[in-house]
Amino acid sequence: MASLDSTEDAAAAWAEEAQFPWPTVMKEDLAKTDIMEHQGRGVPHYVLVNKEGEALATGKEACLAKIAELSE
Repeated sequence: MASLDSTEDAAAAWAEEAQFPWPTVMKEDLAKTDIMEHQGRGVPHYVLVNKEGEALATGKEACLAKIAELSE
């Protein structure tokens, strides 16, 4: 998850509330990743990417469904 929150605590609190179990990348660290290739126009914007940076799913429901499929 890429977070635009101002603090890691705020990002962690949101991730916990939204039940996001995956790592959070803070805005100051975004340049160190390829995640901005998948940026959206709104917040939140959901894109599930693999370790090669390829998009596997876009949109909340599609991402959650793909995560469930990959978890089987």
